[in-house]
Amino acid sequence: LTLLTAFAATAQNRIVSTSPAITETLYALGAGNRVVGISEYCHYPPEVESKPRIGSYLRPNVEAIVRLRPHLVILEQLPNTALQQLQASGLRVQKVISGDVNANLLMMREIANAAGLPAQGRNLTGQVRRQLDQVAASSKGKPAKTVIFVVGRTPGRLEGMIAVGKGSYLNELIAMAGGRNLFATSAMAYAKVSLEAVVRLQPDVIIDMG
Repeated sequence: LTLLTAFAATAQNRIVSTSPAITETLYALGAGNRVVGISEYCHYPPEVESKPRIGSYLRPNVEAIVRLRPHLVILEQLPNTALQQLQASGLRVQKVISGDVNANLLMMREIANAAGLPAQGRNLTGQVRRQLDQVAASSKGKPAKTVIFVVGRTPGRLEGMIAVGKGSYLNELIAMAGGRNLFATSAMAYAKVSLEAVVRLQPDVIIDMG
């Protein structure tokens, strides 16, 4: 009976994550052992590499998610039909929205609440906010470095570059750290940029995630 009860409890705690931000938040909340499915782009923390993949966060594979028999599916609000399809399958779905720093902190709390971990959510967001305040305080009064933050590009090449622009939380983090984003006036949160533009702007710092 004890084993059956434990199995039932585990089954009721199965979570599928559809984006890296969601996966990392679940692990930061201490719920990593409950994650049974992740997106193709989830690679942190390292132990997620052994988890089943359920497609990309833009195009989650609804059939693959249903086969995992999750108690909860957490996905970002995106222009696709995954939310409606998952709800039609009878699954419990928590929709979250990422964006600037405040939106991401709210997302963390929503994930925590959906997973039944409200106290951990408050602790996590409080810790993140304190760390951000410390970074901002340490950079105050120092000369600002000009920055270009490249979040993607053609593998092995300086082509197809995507840089952080206005509206991204990364743009806020650059400012908090004492930097000046050279693409902060871009109309898009993540803008396509050329190598020629990068060379012409001559940034003090280039951060490359590509």
